[in-house]
Amino acid sequence: MARGRKFQGISFTSILEDIQQEILARLMAKSVFRCRIVWWAWHRLTSGSRFFLEHHLHQPEFPLVATSSNDTDLGISLGVVDFCVSGIHPLATPPIGYNCQCSIEASCNGLVIIGGYIGNPSTRQWAPFAAHVDSIVVLFLAHQLSSEYRVLFWRYKGVSRPPSPIEVHCPIEYFVLTVGCKNPRVVKCLLMPKMPKIEYELIVFIQNRLFLHWRNRAESICYHKILVFDTLAETFRHTKTPGVKTCDQMQLFDMERVLAAYSSTYRMTGMRIFIMRGHYERHNTFWVFHHRIKLLKFDIRRFQEQGDWWAKIVSKDCDLLVSCFGMLLHFDKSGKLAGKFKYDDDVPVILGQKLKYSLIEHRFVLGH
Repeated sequence: MARGRKFQGISFTSILEDIQQEILARLMAKSVFRCRIVWWAWHRLTSGSRFFLEHHLHQPEFPLVATSSNDTDLGISLGVVDFCVSGIHPLATPPIGYNCQCSIEASCNGLVIIGGYIGNPSTRQWAPFAAHVDSIVVLFLAHQLSSEYRVLFWRYKGVSRPPSPIEVHCPIEYFVLTVGCKNPRVVKCLLMPKMPKIEYELIVFIQNRLFLHWRNRAESICYHKILVFDTLAETFRHTKTPGVKTCDQMQLFDMERVLAAYSSTYRMTGMRIFIMRGHYERHNTFWVFHHRIKLLKFDIRRFQEQGDWWAKIVSKDCDLLVSCFGMLLHFDKSGKLAGKFKYDDDVPVILGQKLKYSLIEHRFVLGH
């Protein structure tokens, strides 16, 4: 067929371009940049807001890990775990001059907040973040109604930093800040205890609701609680917790747009998975047991003869990462060892945030 020949009003060339664009939209951001250099036609196909959005919709979320490092200004090395190629890609960080004591505080749609900066690691565009947000960032989201990016953070009332262990803990207060604005607004929350231990990384965002897991200690007993923040009404409420023992570990996660939780003992040789059923909007929900993941101790002891390890579910398919000395192990939802990543003399830390590669441009970082 000759180049440019038309069939029923559609040119063969345009069909080829559509196929190429479908393929290019499924590549990682780094590969897209390389394709732009190879051929001018690919540069044209991968430019423009329409392609950026299409590319964004096809990108999965990747788990993040951190290890100590003397080779970076951050003091730690950040990596993106890619199960498809069984590799860990380095994550770009802000320029010299940011807060070198911080790791990733929050992420949303390919944007991250880290060390006083907000930006896109894929395009390496960064801008200073609000200086007064020096406390704990809970949520970074794209607001559904306004299309604004907003940050939910908390701090101890009346102080900019948490008090020392010898001081009396003050009640905390929440704030919402629109990215690009200077002044946050207070969000009232009268449901928190006076001395909470908040797991601010272990959060799930589903159907415009933030599910926040926090623990309340009373006389050496740990009680698991779940707080729900409605991002549209900006209100808090409590919700039910699964049947987890007070001494067990618990974490929330997203299982195909359904709120899920897993629990384990401190030995972390197995995970019990629960999912929430019912109607979120009507506040009529309940927890049901879903399945169990059993880890064979032998599989881990092959790489670490003694000492503890840490396990965390990091995907909607219940992929499990186990962190031990010098090694990061990947188990599938059946507990079978699916991959391993070697680290030199270090214990990788599995972060609570995830990263989605994105080429979408944002006004609040383009001007810097």
